Parts: sequence; structure tokens; C-alpha cells
Amino acid sequence: MKNVQSIVLGLNCSDYMLDQNGSLKQIEINTITAGGCGVSARTPDVHRHMLEESKHILDNNPSAGLAKGLAKAWDLYGSERAVAMFLVEEFQKSFFGHRYIENELWNRNIPVIQRLFEDVSKMGFLDENKRLFVYVLYDGRKVAIVYFHYGYMPQNYTEQSWEARLMMERSLAVKCPDISTHLAGTKKELARPGVLERLFPGEPDVVDQIRASFTGLYALDMGPEGDKTVAMALANPDQFVLKPQREGGGNNIYGAEICQVLESVKDDIKRAAYILMDKIHPQPVHPGTGDSAKT
Repeated sequence: MKNVQSIVLGLNCSDYMLDQNGSLKQIEINTITAGGCGVSARTPDVHRHMLEESKHILDNNPSAGLAKGLAKAWDLYGSERAVAMFLVEEFQKSFFGHRYIENELWNRNIPVIQRLFEDVSKMGFLDENKRLFVYVLYDGRKVAIVYFHYGYMPQNYTEQSWEARLMMERSLAVKCPDISTHLAGTKKELARPGVLERLFPGEPDVVDQIRASFTGLYALDMGPEGDKTVAMALANPDQFVLKPQREGGGNNIYGAEICQVLESVKDDIKRAAYILMDKIHPQPVHPGTGDSAKT
């Protein structure tokens, strides 16, 4: 597939946890739909309400930062009448987070529309110059940016949805992310030997610093290395987390359930759809409580 748009926007979310030694360990990097910006914008106010040393708590407005990136992509596209299109699911779990970003864009006079895959399939088209248009009422509106809030799991797609995604990828609209960046978020890439060395040639210190933030990641491809990973997980399941080899939260597998899943797929290519990760054991933290006079 020829990429007609050289501009790609990345709004990435890198997740970390503290281990028992107090060092940051990366859980994963999400290259599609950085969530939680609405809630996290209000978190400092909650902390100020609960803690006496509130002057040390910094403001946090991630929606403004994400909107700044989208606005820059919109500017680079170069059409004042073009819209930013949020590709969403029918029943949105992060509705209010989307609205925070949307309002930031409207405040910059950037029009925003929300559409489903089905909408794009039925009401979207490319003109002879590969510009993407989507009908809004009876008017075909040019799309400057496609911001994906949906489409990160195979289950999100029908044949119709794949056709719509292909049309968007082939268009001049700036994708956030494009399909290449989307696939780069797969967890297995971090586990492959030599990947960091290829990205940072001749910089062993940089490679060591980055790799120090990784937890143990073990691929489950068919072959001796994958067989070794399966045996290791079955022998000590409580030491690991089994995850799908893609984005999408709420799918982690722990403990005895790891054994159940791996026993069912250990001799099947389906096991390559998972990645095994060392379980992080953070230092227990006792939460603070609000003053009863304030609550």
C-alpha cells in the first residue's frame, strides 16, 4: 500500500509501575488513543483537597497537550474548512475524555466530528487527489485528521470496517496513528533481541538505559525459544502476567489461569498471539485518607 501522506501524528501513552527497588518499569506503550486525560485533569484537585501540602501538587492538563499535537497536524494539512474526525465506537467508555480534547480543538476554531467505522464506510469517499471526505448532513466535509479512538483490536473489525480503514490509510488525511505506528505498539517488538541496537546504532549506553526500564518480556512464537517460555510460565505462573500481543486493556491473565490458557494453545500457532511478562511486585503503599472535616 502506497502512503500518500508523509505526515504522521503520534499521541502515545507509555505505562510504568514502580518495582520493589523504586525503579520505573515500563508496562507497555500504547500508540492508539491515549486515554484518561479527562480524569487526570481533575486528579490534582482531589489531591489538594485531601493533602495538607497541597502547594507541592502541580497542575495537569493532558487534554491541552494532546489537542496541541492535533492542531499542529491540522495546520500542516492546510485547509481551514477541513475537520478533525474522531473514529469512535458506538458505546464509548472514554466519552468524557474525548470531549475534553474536542473542546480544546473547538477553542482553537478546529471543527470536530465523531464517526463510527460504519459511518465512514457508508458516507466517506476519496476524491481524485486522495483527499478524504465524510458527509455531515448533506455536505461532504474534507477530513484533515483521523484520530483513532477505536480499531485497536481484531474484534473491532468487520469486512466493512477493514475496507473503511484501508480507505482512510490510503487518503491524504493525517492519521493518528497510521497503521505502521499502530502495529509498532505490539509488545513483542520490545522482546526481540537487537531491536534497540538497530534503532540506536553505536550507542550502547542509551540501549542499556532504555532496556533497564523494561520488565522481562518473552515471546511465545512457535519454536524452541517459545517452547522454553511456555515451560517457564507453566512451572511458575505466579511470577508472570500473560497478555495479548496487541493493545487493548482488561485482558491480562494471572496465576492458575495462565496454565489453563497455555495448556490449551501450547502446541498451536495461537500462542503467538500472547506475550509473557515478568510480574512487577511494587512496594506496598498505604493510602492517605481525607480529613473528616473536609469529606
